Amino acid sequence: MATLQSTTTKELIADIAQHIKDEVKSTGKLPSIRKVATEPVPNPSIFPIITVIPIAENPQGYRGSKLYNIRRIRIEVLTQKRDSKAALRQNLGIVEQLKDVFKVNAADYLVPSRDDLSVDTLADLVIVDVETGGQATAFKNGFLQTGAIEIEAHSYDPVITDDDAPSTSRSLTVSETDTKTLVDKVTGVLKTAKLSSAILSSVRSLKSFTLPPQPVYPVVFVAIEEERRDHKFAGQDSIDRTVSINVLTKVKSRAKSLDRNIDLANRCRQVIMAYPDMEGTCYDVEYVGTSYGQLTARGDLLFGTQVLFNTSSYETLPTS
Repeated sequence: MATLQSTTTKELIADIAQHIKDEVKSTGKLPSIRKVATEPVPNPSIFPIITVIPIAENPQGYRGSKLYNIRRIRIEVLTQKRDSKAALRQNLGIVEQLKDVFKVNAADYLVPSRDDLSVDTLADLVIVDVETGGQATAFKNGFLQTGAIEIEAHSYDPVITDDDAPSTSRSLTVSETDTKTLVDKVTGVLKTAKLSSAILSSVRSLKSFTLPPQPVYPVVFVAIEEERRDHKFAGQDSIDRTVSINVLTKVKSRAKSLDRNIDLANRCRQVIMAYPDMEGTCYDVEYVGTSYGQLTARGDLLFGTQVLFNTSSYETLPTS
C-alpha cells in the first residue's frame, strides 16, 4: 500500500508512466502516443513514444526517521515523420501536453500511486528543464526528433524498504585506515550480505577497484572516487573518501534489466547504511546519492547505477 509523500525510484517511474498512459486515449491529452515505456528507448520502437527513466537521487538529510529525497526523472519524447519540420511540430505538441500533466494545476501533480489514486506519493514536484527544438536525426525513411522534460520529485522515504532489512552494526572503537583497507572492507560487507540476500545472490561478480576484464553480468564493483585530507585532530589527519558502488546489468529485456539494476543498487545502499562506521574503520559513513544511466563496455550495452558514500576516518601523523 502506498504511503503518503513517500516512494522509491522504481515505484516513482512506474507511477509516472501509468499517469501518462492514462492520457493515451481519444479523450486524453496524448491520443497520438503509441507506447509509454519505463526504460531507455526500446528496440524496435513504434513512434511517437514516451520513455520515463531515472537520472539521479539526491538525499537532503533526515526528517525524523525518513530520508528527504529529491529524485530527478527524465520524460523523453521521440517522434518520427518523413520531414524534419513535421517531426518537430509533433514533438513540440507532445512536450507541451506533458507539461500540463505534471504542473501545479493538474489533478495528478503530486503523482498519486497507480494502485490507490487517493494517495499522493510526493511532497512536491518541479519541472526543472524542458528540451525542445534540437537537431532532427535522419532515421529510416524520415527524421527522428527528440524532446524531453526533466522533473525533480520530492518525497520523505524510509531508508529500509525490504522486509529482510540488514541489522545495523557499530563497533565500540574506530581504527585508522588506508584507502585499500577501506575498499576491501566495503567489498567484504557486500560479499557477506550476498550470502543471505535473495537480491544480491544473483550478482555474478563482486570485485573492488575496477571492472573485471571479462565480466559476467550482473557485476558490482567498489571503487574510490575522491580523497580529501584535513587536519582536524591533534596529531591526526581527518580523511574523507568518496566510495562508489557501481552496479552494472546487461541489457536484454530493457524494462526488466532496468528494474533489476535499481533493485540491486537499492539493496547495496541499504547494506552499507547498516554499517555507520564500516566495522570500525570510519567514524562516519554518509549516503551521498545515486546516479543512473546507460553505457557500453567492451561492446555490451549496459545499465549502470552508481551509489556514492562519503566516509570519514583518521590517520596518525608521523612523529620525529
